[in-house]
Amino acid sequence: MLHNPSLLFADNPSITFDENPVSLFVDGSHILNCYVRGIPSPVVKWKRNGRDLSHGDLNGTVSMSAMRNTTVTTMKLHFSKVGREHEGHYTCEAQNKYNTRRRNVTILVSCKDL
Repeated sequence: MLHNPSLLFADNPSITFDENPVSLFVDGSHILNCYVRGIPSPVVKWKRNGRDLSHGDLNGTVSMSAMRNTTVTTMKLHFSKVGREHEGHYTCEAQNKYNTRRRNVTILVSCKDL
């Protein structure tokens, strides 16, 4: 009987970001990417100041989408119109049957210099 070694491999989730902290400007837009690895593929979600984020939060200016390939899930958090209310502590949380991992990122918001 042949065994497929990839079916025997399991891994706790791991999380990385492009940058931390993230500096945004009022009235701009931004996409924050959370890159997650793990086998089996983890369930990924975003939190803001400890509370789960949903599509349309913060006056309809926040949306989320996920892109998956064979090894990485990219969970995108899109800010359509940045305001001061977007400043805060965000957490990308990944959970599979082996573990839950959280990684924090701080978002700072400022006005553009004229």
